[in-house]
Amino acid sequence: MTATSIASARLLRLIFDDLDLLAYFGLFLTSWIGAGGALVPVPGVRPISWLLVIQQGGTLDPVVTTVVAAGAMVIGQSSYFVAAR
Repeated sequence: MTATSIASARLLRLIFDDLDLLAYFGLFLTSWIGAGGALVPVPGVRPISWLLVIQQGGTLDPVVTTVVAAGAMVIGQSSYFVAAR
């Protein structure tokens, strides 16, 4: 669902210029949940988040995409450690 909304946001970018923020937010959210940020295992989200990083890296700025996805994955993994303490 998130990937579909982000893909449609990329198509609407031809009309609206500010939709890159929506794409980065969707990338952050998907990467965060894929790395375990929701603390509830959601089947299939981790591979989808990896594919989304690759896809968005080709359409958005690759450096910003990498920083956003890596930051979200670190925060998502850290939530497991915080919850375990």
